[in-house]
Amino acid sequence: MPSSLLTSPKPTNEITYYLTITFVPSSALACKDEVISWLVMHGIDSFMEGSVEHCDIPDESGIDKTELFDQLGGNESPLVLCGYNPEWLRSIAAQLTARFAPQLSWKLTSMPTTEWQEGWKEGFRPITTARFFLYPPWETSPCPAGKMPLVINPGMAFGTGQHATTQLCLSALESITKNRAAAGFARLLDVGTGSGILAIAAKKLGFAEIDACDIDPDAILACAENCRLNQVSGINPWQGSLVPRLNGKEQCYEVIIANILFPVLEELAPALARLLAPGGTLLLSGILCEQEEQMLGICAQHGLTVQEKFNLEDWSCLLVSKS
Repeated sequence: MPSSLLTSPKPTNEITYYLTITFVPSSALACKDEVISWLVMHGIDSFMEGSVEHCDIPDESGIDKTELFDQLGGNESPLVLCGYNPEWLRSIAAQLTARFAPQLSWKLTSMPTTEWQEGWKEGFRPITTARFFLYPPWETSPCPAGKMPLVINPGMAFGTGQHATTQLCLSALESITKNRAAAGFARLLDVGTGSGILAIAAKKLGFAEIDACDIDPDAILACAENCRLNQVSGINPWQGSLVPRLNGKEQCYEVIIANILFPVLEELAPALARLLAPGGTLLLSGILCEQEEQMLGICAQHGLTVQEKFNLEDWSCLLVSKS
């Protein structure tokens, strides 16, 4: 990954910044697809198209998604990235400009974070899993009996528990820990930690030491805040890519979680296999069901064997082991 995407000044969360990327109409279709691919390949998968994030509308809603997408501007609609750190967003804009100009332009705007937060609070509802009651800080419902509370304020980071990929990883984590005592767990690595939700869940499930990384500085801010909200310690978050951080400090992990997107998983597969301890377990998520067979082939190439599959909606999570 470009080094300029790996480091930036420590952000604060009082102001939310918007990077709006606008496309020249004559080349909008091709350029927009290329920009989205570039963002995804660099681990940046939290962006908005038009006014509806990911146009993620339930099938049963009766809304014509194609018609709505066209109303929002279709392939000419801007892409919007949000964050707390303006220098981080400017570094992304500079690299996009260098690569794609003059097919696009950009501008940076801002608003108080308190105003921005009101826009997504309505969509963040509590979730109950086999072991957890996952809820936002403003939720007043009591934690059900027999569940562990898991409070998450995502801020700008991906990971409220609402998305199928996060729920799949929680189910997989619960599956591999249900028959073992808390003392039986040692080290876990959470790659692309986002809000820290999976790292914190792993801590509550008994892992002693957890490393968590993400290239997004807002994710590290969110992870640290959520550790505080859940009163957990022993989680070590860092901003940066998996490979540069660990090349100089090879370690083995009993469990690794990688809830990213398929192109990034494919790129990181050799490093993930190398860092997984013999007999260890790797949770791979962010995989569309149609990409599952290809991911299985990649796992086989690196000596990883699939032990269990979890599916939800159009997404797949693979639980693989290293002999």
